Amino acid sequence: SFGDQPAWDGRWLLVAMTIPEERREIRYRFRTQLEWLGFGSLGNGLWISPHAEHESEALALLDSGEVGVESFVFVTDRLASHTPAELARTAWDLDSLQQRYDAFLREFSGQRPETPEQKFSSWIRLYSDWRHFPQFDPELPESLLPPEWPRGRARELFLACDAQWSGPAIEYFRDLDGQTLDS
Repeated sequence: SFGDQPAWDGRWLLVAMTIPEERREIRYRFRTQLEWLGFGSLGNGLWISPHAEHESEALALLDSGEVGVESFVFVTDRLASHTPAELARTAWDLDSLQQRYDAFLREFSGQRPETPEQKFSSWIRLYSDWRHFPQFDPELPESLLPPEWPRGRARELFLACDAQWSGPAIEYFRDLDGQTLDS
C-alpha cells in the first residue's frame, strides 16, 4: 500500500524533545525512530509529521522512562508563519527524495526483459529498489509536495512491472529450485 496516499485532514503532529548532550545514543535512537514514523526535523528538537494518526506511536516512543528526557506532543491544524508546503520543504529533503524517484523511473521505465532469466533479475532489482522508499519517503500528502511529484508515477511503474514480470520470474525460480533438487 506504500504510495497509495489517502486525503490529508490538514492536521500536524509535533514532538518537542529535550535530551541532554551527553545522552547522544538516546537522541540518535529517538531521531531514527521518529524518522521511521515519517517525522521531519525543524531543528532544536522539534519534529513534525502530517500523520497525526501516529500520535499513539509517538507517545509510546517518548514514554521510554529515560532520565533527563523531556518531551511534549501536540496536534494542530494551524500554522501561523508558513504554508504547509513551505513547512514540508523545510522539514524534509524533498530534492534528494525526488532524485531517488527519478532514478527509479529512469532505471525501470526502459526495461524490457525478454527471457525468464532477465525477468527474474529485473523483478528482483525492482523489489530491491522499491522496498527502500518507505525508509526515505515520509509519505507526505500530495498537497504538500511540489507539482509533478514522481511518487505516483513510480508506484504505477512498480505495479505495472511487477504484474508483467512476477509470473515468469516466479516460474523461473521454481525451475531453478527444481534443477537444484534434481542434481
